[in-house]
Amino acid sequence: MIHPLGFLPDRARKPAFFSLLLWTVILFAISQVINASLRSPAAPAGIVSFELARTILNAHEMVASWNAHVQLFAAFSLGFDYLFMPSYAFTIALACLLAAGRHLG
Repeated sequence: MIHPLGFLPDRARKPAFFSLLLWTVILFAISQVINASLRSPAAPAGIVSFELARTILNAHEMVASWNAHVQLFAAFSLGFDYLFMPSYAFTIALACLLAAGRHLG
């Protein structure tokens, strides 16, 4: 079967998965530390509230609830997500690949 992770030899998939899993957990922990300073009554879930604001008014209210220093954390968090997203996507993809390899046929 052809898949995007076909370049990884079978023997390297399990170590790659555990390495990626560790990396993803570390990124998640960093993300949670950053997100803690972004929680406010207007943004109870921090950056997730902002990302799911749905309207410009809601987003503006959230940004207004953060001081300039916290807004820098928000900007960093949005950029940090671009490192986190491929990390967990590849981790899940490798987990699926390993699970599929156990059930041939």
